[in-house]
Amino acid sequence: MLQSSRCCSWKSQNGFPAAVFRFSVPALFLLVWASCWPTVASSQALAQSAMVRLELIMGPGFEPADAHQWLRVLGKSKADDIKIRRVNATDRVEIKNRGTESRPVYVVYGELLGTQTLRVPGSTFRMTQMEGLASWVKELRENGIEGVLEEKLAFGLTSRELLGLHEDLSTRVEDSTQGQETALVVKKLTELISTPVNFSSAAKRAFSKQNRVSEEYQDVSVGTSLAAILRPLGLVAEISKSSDGKTVMQIVGSQDADEFWPIGWPVENNPDQVAPELSERIKVEINDFTLKPTLDAIESKLGLRFFYDQNTLAGLGIDLTAVKVSYEHESAPYRNILRRVLSQSRPGMTYEVRMDENDVPFLWITSRARR
Repeated sequence: MLQSSRCCSWKSQNGFPAAVFRFSVPALFLLVWASCWPTVASSQALAQSAMVRLELIMGPGFEPADAHQWLRVLGKSKADDIKIRRVNATDRVEIKNRGTESRPVYVVYGELLGTQTLRVPGSTFRMTQMEGLASWVKELRENGIEGVLEEKLAFGLTSRELLGLHEDLSTRVEDSTQGQETALVVKKLTELISTPVNFSSAAKRAFSKQNRVSEEYQDVSVGTSLAAILRPLGLVAEISKSSDGKTVMQIVGSQDADEFWPIGWPVENNPDQVAPELSERIKVEINDFTLKPTLDAIESKLGLRFFYDQNTLAGLGIDLTAVKVSYEHESAPYRNILRRVLSQSRPGMTYEVRMDENDVPFLWITSRARR
């Protein structure tokens, strides 16, 4: 008994891929060959990397007539072989290594859904998202099955990539920063890390204004220092992946980034456990004293670094050298003293306990009314 079968493939032959579409029904076979462009990767490069083959089944809603169009766009995926076939009872979306550990041949079993959607292990792509599929194939080729199935965390990085970036940005700032030209300080900081750093036109314009760093970040991690130094300029450090799959940092305007490296990290546990100094009690006699020197004195006593959210404070018109504060108590913990004096600005201020990339705590002074 004749059974119908459908099979489409995109294979490389003598350096040139050829699209093959075979559609068979009882007593009828049709074979179509279409010549295409040369492969992008050289044979030498392919020999040094894993092979990736896409074997895609026709899932619910998929029309066999759409196979030609899918084969055409799937050529952009840079896979070594692409096949579209009918579904079997044992099919599942998965990745198998049909080669060896040293010379892997990854076969991706995916599913075409409807007319526009491709589902592969861990990801889904529309027909218009072939650049994303090409990146996925590249990740599989270079980092194996774990590379594409590992959960993506912040910035679209895997846990391994994020930990590597965090470790790189934990490098301590070697030189004094306070009063130094911002552009020079940023240049020195980026030279301390191995992560490539690029600067947008907005960043270059901001650095050309010869601003100076107002706070001291010596011995603080590069990640926290860099993020804090960029903020008053309206800039942030955006993290992304380059075309070759490497993690890179882009210094861009804050309005141009959806996700960027933070100024320190929030404390997961009780802040007093991270900074027990805040629980220490002292006698307090502050009578109509200026806020900034008051905070400087508390910072000196605590031994914790204070960093200021200059953007927010300036935007709300809060001048720490103009605010007068008062507070008296026979025995108050530092946390209460800080809250009382910071609340006396208009609008009121507060602090957050954060940690740099080396888990060193510091206080982030900001306003209760975030802008």
